[in-house]
Formats: sequence, structure tokens, C-alpha cells
Amino acid sequence: MLYALAAWLLAAVSWGVGAARYRRVSSDDGAAALAAALRGAGGRAARALVEREPRTRATALLREVLDAKSHAHAVAAINEHLADVAWELEGAGVLPRAAARVALAGATGAAVARIATGLGTDGPWLGWAAAAFGGGLVAAMGSLGLARRAERVARERRDAWNRVASALGRLGAESPERAS
Repeated sequence: MLYALAAWLLAAVSWGVGAARYRRVSSDDGAAALAAALRGAGGRAARALVEREPRTRATALLREVLDAKSHAHAVAAINEHLADVAWELEGAGVLPRAAARVALAGATGAAVARIATGLGTDGPWLGWAAAAFGGGLVAAMGSLGLARRAERVARERRDAWNRVASALGRLGAESPERAS
């Protein structure tokens, strides 16, 4: 029974780590909403958007772009921000996949250890070994599902940020007071 409990605990921790990474990747930073709002918006509309929208990562970038001294400064701010986003989203599914491997390896080890210590004895040792392995398998499958979802969400966020960068680049280039 202790082997199964240890395997379940390791599986739960591994799944929790994968879920935390997914939650971090899927947090809304306002990029999709900003990209939609900037579609066709000019400088005045963008300023109004900054004033009425809540403070998000996307509106902070919009403020920075609108307050930039030149188009080159605006482009530099956009590039710096995109690099930060790319770093954050890089390998979105790596940690959940690693958590799946840890959960499955731990459960397999616990099951093998329970089988090895239970051979030649009476009792439900095979059932506990199966329970240990089953708990790890369930956690591993859940973590792999989280990894796929995290990668999909990361692609969607990256696309939204690319749309924001494109719109902000056009907005900065159109601004008459920024002739560089």
C-alpha cells in the first residue's frame, strides 16, 4: 500500500507541476483583444483604447509604443516585448511532458518494487502494484493532454502577439509626428 501511495503522491505532484505551467502559458495578457481593437484604428483611437482598457501586458506595450520618441524606438519596444513573450512561450509543453515521464517512471518503479517485495508472500500485493502503476499512468496521460493544450495555447498567443506587433508597427509608421 505504501508503494501505491508514494506513486500516487508523485503522480499528483507531477500533474500539479504540469498544470501550473499550462495555467501560466494560458493566462490572458490581452493580446488577442488588443489585436482586434487595433484593426483599422488610428493613433487617436489607440490612445482612447489605452485610457479605457484595463492594465494588461498588451496595453502597457501600446502605451510604450504611443509614447515612443520615434518609429525606431517604437519598433525597438515591440521587438523587446516580442522577445520576452517568445521566451515565456518557448517550450510550453516541455514541462508537462517531463512531468508525465516522472509520473510514469515513479509509478513503474513503485509497481516493480511492490512486485519484487511481494513475491512469495500472501496478500493483495499484485493489486497494490497495479494501483501504483495505474495512478502514474493516469497522471502521465493527464500531463500529456496538458502539454498538447499548452502548445496549442502558446501558438494562439504567439499569433495574437504577431498581429499586435503588425498593427503597432503600422500605427507607429503612420504617426506624422514620428519622422525618423
